[in-house]
Amino acid sequence: MDREKYEGEIRYIADTYGLGNQREKLIEELSELLVAVTHDDRENISEEMADVRIMIDQVAYLMDIRPEVEGYVKSKIDRTLHEMEGWRRGSQMVARWSQDDCNMEVEE
Repeated sequence: MDREKYEGEIRYIADTYGLGNQREKLIEELSELLVAVTHDDRENISEEMADVRIMIDQVAYLMDIRPEVEGYVKSKIDRTLHEMEGWRRGSQMVARWSQDDCNMEVEE
């Protein structure tokens, strides 16, 4: 998929429907994904994940929070990789982090 074309289409759809409608649609799609995962329906899970991804992209665009979302994604991946490295070393790690700032403290 052409990323630039995708971004343009996401913006067009989001701007057409607006934040209120797309937030409601995001909630609907999240609930449909929850049902699909609960029933372990692989095909439906794939479809609903696509719907959720599209709605997340639209809502993040409309709320102008895309950079923040990307920052949280990076910090959460980095945190998990750091935890995994500690587990690989065989140490007993206790990880604690603040929900507000995703800072992590590690005790070994």
